[in-house]
Amino acid sequence: MAGALLWVSTAATWAQERPATEGGRAEASGANAPRGLLEVGVTPDSYPYSYRDADGRWRGFAVDLLDATARAMNLRILRVEVAGNMIEQRFRRGEFDLLQVYSQTSDRDRYADFSVPYLTLQAMIFVQKKASPIHRLADFNGRAFAVVGTGGVGETFLRDQGLRPRLVHVGSLAEGLKLVEREECVGVLGSRLTSLA
Repeated sequence: MAGALLWVSTAATWAQERPATEGGRAEASGANAPRGLLEVGVTPDSYPYSYRDADGRWRGFAVDLLDATARAMNLRILRVEVAGNMIEQRFRRGEFDLLQVYSQTSDRDRYADFSVPYLTLQAMIFVQKKASPIHRLADFNGRAFAVVGTGGVGETFLRDQGLRPRLVHVGSLAEGLKLVEREECVGVLGSRLTSLA
């Protein structure tokens, strides 16, 4: 079992790919004009925001919010499931029109437009509950630290704190917590709500 070490704040938002200056997608006329099918990158294991239930249906707060927005704006969407550690790479290659959930960072602001934040989360660093070698932030240096995805809040936090752990990219917080529990990583940063769910 992992124990909590530190709190930080993050904001989850929708991200939309910036249109290309030449040959970009055509814009619809009128605020509620029907649009073509928008492909939305989603992760299946971001409980309670975006996940599949036992019957394979999409559930969660972000799912409900995007569905309501799509109805109000007359948007047609197709959710495309992708692992958390691959979503940014595929988004940056232009495989998705938008992402259902994507935390905003200064690095990500360079290539994506974000909605107004609709959710502010508290994040924690989880470490081993017993016999953890971590007693202060500097203890992460040189040790394996799980981060969900690439270029996200976890990496930004570590960089901003001047820390240099050995990064282990994982597809979900659950995967990172398992690595901490098995003592393969000394820590993982994740949403408190997700980890307690």
